[in-house]
Amino acid sequence: MKEITVTEPAFVTRFSCSGSACRDHCCKGWKITLDKTTVKKYLASKDTTIRTIAQDHIILLKKNNSHWGEIKLPSALGNCPYLDEDRLCRVQKTLGAKALSHTCSSFPRAHHTYKNEVRNSLSLACPEVTSRILNDPDAMALSEKTIIQQTFNTA
Repeated sequence: MKEITVTEPAFVTRFSCSGSACRDHCCKGWKITLDKTTVKKYLASKDTTIRTIAQDHIILLKKNNSHWGEIKLPSALGNCPYLDEDRLCRVQKTLGAKALSHTCSSFPRAHHTYKNEVRNSLSLACPEVTSRILNDPDAMALSEKTIIQQTFNTA
């Protein structure tokens, strides 16, 4: 077991997506990669809208298990086909947050891992993040915690 130091500014722990109230949205212009499990989940969904969008917009690449497919956007700056008229994600609304792809569930979060340290942050590409940094006087207050990373024998 080894100790890992996790460092993050206060705005990281206070962040929550403003959803349809956001003046922009992050569901456009991405290369949205999908792992094998997510592709299968969307293609076999009991929800006909989720399944139909998957059939029409997922390109199967089968590069590896974590890059099994991509969501084809209508154009380079086009919206994700799962974005609904209220500017909310149909996948999250219908199947829950755990059904989101890694790309969708991680933005705007960023994790930088070093030998014995992890630094968590958020991207300024998100308007809600920018607003919190500019309007919260304690946004940049750093917190540190030490966690124990366990190593497992996989032999």
